[in-house]
Amino acid sequence: MIDNEELRQQRRDYRADMENFGRQPSKLEAVGPMAIEHQGDDQATVMEQVHAVCWDGSHLLTGDAHPWRWELRKDDGGGRVWSVELPSWCGVHVRPELCRR
Repeated sequence: MIDNEELRQQRRDYRADMENFGRQPSKLEAVGPMAIEHQGDDQATVMEQVHAVCWDGSHLLTGDAHPWRWELRKDDGGGRVWSVELPSWCGVHVRPELCRR
């Protein structure tokens, strides 16, 4: 299970990768329907296709959509994120040579 601090760190790391890209996205947007696979025992996997949206002057630029996955489990406090699987920002959502390291 991913604990809250690990989840926050994963988010910070992902944001840092986005900031290393020359242009931060205006937003991340889900494309199409969300797929929920119930796995019994109060567990489910949620998958959604997500793409980046950037404004470039008067032009709207959108990247290719890639799958983002979350594993959810029910516990005493309700449904919780158990794990997160996100595609790499640099090399998947944007070409690696566009990221500053």
